[in-house]
Amino acid sequence: MVRKSQIDSMILFSGLVIAGCAYGLYETYRYFKPPRPIPVQSWDKYVDIQSKAKRDMSTGPFQRVAPVTPPLKGSFPLDHEGQCKVEMLKYMLCLHEANQHSTECRGFARDYLKCRMDAGLMEQDDLARLGFKEHTPE
Repeated sequence: MVRKSQIDSMILFSGLVIAGCAYGLYETYRYFKPPRPIPVQSWDKYVDIQSKAKRDMSTGPFQRVAPVTPPLKGSFPLDHEGQCKVEMLKYMLCLHEANQHSTECRGFARDYLKCRMDAGLMEQDDLARLGFKEHTPE
C-alpha cells in the first residue's frame, strides 16, 4: 500500500521535473528568439547611422586626406658629422640639471642654434626672430 507521504513526495518530484522542463524551454526560447523588429518610424534614423558609419570608415582612393603643409622653417639636414655635438650636449645637460625647464637653458639653446647656422645645417636667421635677445655673458 502507498502511504500519503509517498504520494506527496511523488507530486513534489513531478512538480520539480515539470518546473525544470519549463525553465529549460524558456531559456531555449530566450536564446533562439528572433531579434526585435525595428519600428518603421526609426528606419530613417537607422539608415542615417549606417551611411555615416560607412562614410567615416571609408578607405581607398576617394578617402578624404588632410592637406600636407611644410614646416615653418623648412627642412634642414641632421648633424651627422657631429659639428655641433658639444653645444647640443651642453644644452641637454643643462635641461637635465634644471628638471627640463628650458627657460634656465636659453643661453645654451642660443649657442646651439648659432652653431647650426654657422655650420650650414640651418638657414641663417636673426636670433631675435627666433626669440633670443642679444648675447650677454652668463
